[in-house]
Amino acid sequence: MIKVLIVDDEPFIRQGLKILIDWGSYGYEITAEAVNGKEAINILKSHRIDLVITDIKMPEMNGLEFIGYVRQHISPNMRFIVLSGYYEFNYAKRAIQYKVTDYILKPIQKEELINILVRVRDDFEVCKQEEKDKKVQNRIVYDRNLMNVIYGNYEQKNLDYVKRYISDSKEMCYISFEIDETDNTFGDLEIEEKINIQKSYFEHLLGILQECPNNIIYGVGKSEGLFDIGFVFLKEFAEKRNMNDRSYISDLYEQMKEINTYVLNVFIGHYVEKIEKLSDSYRSIAIARSFHNFSDKKQNIAYWDEVAYRKANQLGVGKKLIEKLILHVKNNEVELIEISVDKIYKELQEKLIEPRLISTNIYYLLYCLIDLAKELDSEGNQREILQYLGEEAFDKLAVGGSAGHFKRFAVEYSNYLEQLRINASKGGLLVKIEKDIAEHYMENISLKSLGDKYYINSVYLGQLFKKEYEIPFKDYLNKLRIQKAIELLETTDERIYTIAAQVGYNNPDYFINKFVQLNEITPHQYRIKNKKHKT
Repeated sequence: MIKVLIVDDEPFIRQGLKILIDWGSYGYEITAEAVNGKEAINILKSHRIDLVITDIKMPEMNGLEFIGYVRQHISPNMRFIVLSGYYEFNYAKRAIQYKVTDYILKPIQKEELINILVRVRDDFEVCKQEEKDKKVQNRIVYDRNLMNVIYGNYEQKNLDYVKRYISDSKEMCYISFEIDETDNTFGDLEIEEKINIQKSYFEHLLGILQECPNNIIYGVGKSEGLFDIGFVFLKEFAEKRNMNDRSYISDLYEQMKEINTYVLNVFIGHYVEKIEKLSDSYRSIAIARSFHNFSDKKQNIAYWDEVAYRKANQLGVGKKLIEKLILHVKNNEVELIEISVDKIYKELQEKLIEPRLISTNIYYLLYCLIDLAKELDSEGNQREILQYLGEEAFDKLAVGGSAGHFKRFAVEYSNYLEQLRINASKGGLLVKIEKDIAEHYMENISLKSLGDKYYINSVYLGQLFKKEYEIPFKDYLNKLRIQKAIELLETTDERIYTIAAQVGYNNPDYFINKFVQLNEITPHQYRIKNKKHKT
């Protein structure tokens, strides 16, 4: 509802305006009344008002003086409708200078007022949508800069941008709230459902921490397959609530759990003394996550400093265990693969091997597996194979992956090798798949679903797809969906969220983000620009 303030020294005028029309049916709500400009100013300072309807001739402070004061001291963009029984040129001239929305003569005509209110409402909705679009764009730009700082691959301009929104602190750390995918109730969901749940956690945290929205970000671990919400924690947040850090974080965790029953893990990185070092704190979380995944007694809150100095066993995994796993992967022996992985992780767990050696052992194992692919495909490029498998997921397995993650990877990779042996023909198959995507792009399709449908390993299909179209499958699908959305924006008046659903996005915000990434403007802005261009 558009909030309205009526300012007039005559009570019957105020009352008459209130009953003249059904304000609610036109999207308005009369929030307050005032008898003069001074009283109205006090109301504006304490209430949210969108539109002021004010008389000209009033005691103590007339309407024009009131408008001038509001423009200068309260809101330069406040909308005003001026009422007057004295239609004099000077009044009209000054009202125009103050950029009032409209000027109505008393006695007020019902139809005239309705026409003005409809026009104001339409303008208000356009401005509101533009503000929302601008806010979305600004957030996308900000998140991109903050992620660069978190990853540690920033330039000075990224750092300067982030510092405009996050105050520097001598004691700060990165905290990651992560939905546990080993929880079957979450892990079995479709990707869009997972994203919606992740977004609900993000919005819930924004609601809890309203005083520092720019310290919250989601999707930092997306490339690692995580559904996470990041929080740049400053020690002063806890101090302001007269709490110590751990009590503050524990309280935050309890509040985050309130929205649903999915298992949520919290990993806290080590403290750094300035934003420039935030990436060090972020990377230390991988160690906390690693010990969490290798531990029998898992806690939902894991601090880096609790595991950083844990007594480390310098022994590595036995060579025979690794050789057995490689043989089973090569022979595509699924059950034996799972048994071998369990034995390797059990040894890592029992010996409490330090994170550096865990990474060394797992990296060695992964590179041995890649060599298997090169044996089957002599033209295979190791860098290219790594890219197909996903370098970020590769790093995740080496630093913080659980036995379950590695088993899934090993089995999937074994199937991939089997597919290399078969050496499926890509020509006719990709033509069928391309046609399938064109007909069902609006549905929940993925490499996995297409692989299951056409009896081909999804990793290998992704490899074939990228070689043929020179872009990853998900980028191809997003590009197609956005192109279809553009066609609908140009040819229909459907609402943005309706178009998003029609082209395959259940989350309108996710759709807008993808649209901006590809076109550098929002769907709403594209529609306005396109219509202007047509006329």
